[in-house]
Amino acid sequence: MEAVEGTNETIKRGGTLCNRKAVVCKAARAKQDNRFDIPVIGFETLLVLKESGCSTLAVESHKIFLVDKVKTVRYADDNKIAIIGL
Repeated sequence: MEAVEGTNETIKRGGTLCNRKAVVCKAARAKQDNRFDIPVIGFETLLVLKESGCSTLAVESHKIFLVDKVKTVRYADDNKIAIIGL
């Protein structure tokens, strides 16, 4: 579960706790105000996933903003990281 440390540090913590076999899930909070706080993933997120040994990123469809889609998806493909929309 993500706390104040942010997504990347949460992924690192999860990878460590799960012996580098975690599935990362990213979703918006139930009452998240997207005017001020938009849930985001992108290339840097995938770098941290790879570093942490995680091979799957599940995201809440239509709620998560994907930064630099082409670069991010290409990196995921090249590194066998699955991105799944739920």
